[in-house]
Amino acid sequence: MVGQNGLSDSVLAEIDSTLQKHELIKIKLRVDDRDVKQNIIERIMEFSHSQLVQVIGGVLVIYRPFDDNPDIILPRS
Repeated sequence: MVGQNGLSDSVLAEIDSTLQKHELIKIKLRVDDRDVKQNIIERIMEFSHSQLVQVIGGVLVIYRPFDDNPDIILPRS
């Protein structure tokens, strides 16, 4: 969860660690300002080298395939 303190290095490290175990993750953003939220989303995407799947309210879903044998292939045909 990203809260009032913004996006810290430890949060980014945890996102990266989680993406090594799971290809698809949800992240809660507790941010009221749309511009700040968009900036945080862009920073997460750039740092994690992932793809944005969707944003609904304060929850974003991101995807990064495993290097070897991805479980999920996007986009599906």
